[in-house]
Amino acid sequence: MKGLLPLLIFYLMAEAYCVKCKAKREMANAQQVEMQAKGGGTRPAMKGECPVCKTGMFRILPKPAKAV
Repeated sequence: MKGLLPLLIFYLMAEAYCVKCKAKREMANAQQVEMQAKGGGTRPAMKGECPVCKTGMFRILPKPAKAV
């Protein structure tokens, strides 16, 4: 459960930086996706769009904690 808390917080907030507006904004239509990581693995990320200018936004999430 410890590894899920940061992902849950990022998923609920879904805030990212818009490079076009040059401001931090809450993503519209945010979805959690898996992106390719170094070494052939995957890493969680959030993908959405800026509610003001409709530019695509992307935020890399922390790696989930390994089960012990």
